[in-house]
Amino acid sequence: MPQRQGKADASIFLRSPAGLAWRLNRSTFISWAAGMFVFGAALSGLLGEAEIFGDSEAFRMMMPYAYNFSAVELFTILINAIIALVCIAPVIILMFKLTGEELAQRTEHVLSGAVSRTNHLAGYVIIAFIASVLIPFLTSLGLWAVGFFMMDSPIAFGVMLLAIMVYVPALWVMLGIAVFIVGRFPKATMLCWAYYGYIFVAGFFGGMLGLPVWAMRLSPVYFVPQLPLEEVSSITMLVLTFAAGGLTLLGFIFYRRRDIKT
Repeated sequence: MPQRQGKADASIFLRSPAGLAWRLNRSTFISWAAGMFVFGAALSGLLGEAEIFGDSEAFRMMMPYAYNFSAVELFTILINAIIALVCIAPVIILMFKLTGEELAQRTEHVLSGAVSRTNHLAGYVIIAFIASVLIPFLTSLGLWAVGFFMMDSPIAFGVMLLAIMVYVPALWVMLGIAVFIVGRFPKATMLCWAYYGYIFVAGFFGGMLGLPVWAMRLSPVYFVPQLPLEEVSSITMLVLTFAAGGLTLLGFIFYRRRDIKT
């Protein structure tokens, strides 16, 4: 029997660096997006038990300065922090897919054509950037959607969304670090994962472990205001955003200059 002929033209997702990056990352992207929506919905089921958690000593150790707020508000703040910390993981995974392709010696075939290194790296950065915004949004949507039906006085979606999206600049910092490592130290991806592990421990257990302020300040998440306990500082948000932009720019510069593994 004659062999089945393939398509005469490549898919639209393979005609640009961003399209190729999406084709390689779409399963991971969609899985994380759907999984985090379900994760947010599952966490909202705990809001009905907020009073029980709010009276526990461990909870008060994590929120020691917030006795003037209700247990539901405090528990929502804690949930938002957990969501933000977890949302960092897919951003790093999507960005480090590029190093995986390089280690598998497939990057050289892409760059041997008309694709520039800048455009190739930008494709992955775009996908990871979209994930840093969309995944927290979907998680917030899942958290609110289930909580709306389970709580007697549900929190407004806009309030809950802002409380989570305020962490996005911190996610951008982690994206910038990942881009910098891809550009300068492609074999040191475990350093980024180790730093992420530290951020998770400091953000979630820092209060319980009694970590000093200087140790907490090593995490970009530390500088994000916990709404509604604290007010949003535009200066802090700008500093985090510019830091992320600077790290990303350095990553692009080093990626253009370094050797590609062949």
